[in-house]
Amino acid sequence: MGKVSTSAIFYRRGIPNNQAGFGAAVQGNYSIVQPQYLFNVNRSVKKQIPSTVPSAPSTVPSAPSIVSANYSSGIITVTFTQGSNGGSPITNYLYLINSPSYLPCSPAQTTSPLSISQTLSPGAHSIQIKAINAVGQSNPSSTIIFSV
Repeated sequence: MGKVSTSAIFYRRGIPNNQAGFGAAVQGNYSIVQPQYLFNVNRSVKKQIPSTVPSAPSTVPSAPSIVSANYSSGIITVTFTQGSNGGSPITNYLYLINSPSYLPCSPAQTTSPLSISQTLSPGAHSIQIKAINAVGQSNPSSTIIFSV
C-alpha cells in the first residue's frame, strides 16, 4: 500500500438550489485492486459558491441642484433637487453662505427644502450646498444668489 498526498479541485452536484460546489486537498492511502484506486480520505475542504453577484461599491453622492433660496425672519429656505445618493443614503447636507467654509446642517437634514437659521445683513448673498453619505461629500451645487 502506497501513500498519496495531492490537491484536487472537483465539481460536486446535488447542492441545494442547483448551485455548484468545489472541494480541495485530498490526502490518504491507496491500494491497487484491479485497475481502481481506493482512498481513505482524511480531509476535504468544501466551499459553496455564492448564488448572488455582489453589488457595486457605494460612491459619493452626485451634486444637488438648487432651485431657489429665500430668506425670511432669520431662516434661509433652500429648495433643491437631490442628485444620486451614490448607493448609500444621504445623511446630511453642508451649506456655504458668503464664506470659504462649509457648515453642516444642524440638526441633520436629508430632504428638500433645507431650513438654515442664519442672521444676514440686507443685500445679496450667495449659497451652495453639498450632500453627504457614508462614503463622503458630493461636489458643490451651483451657486445661487438670493436677497435679504
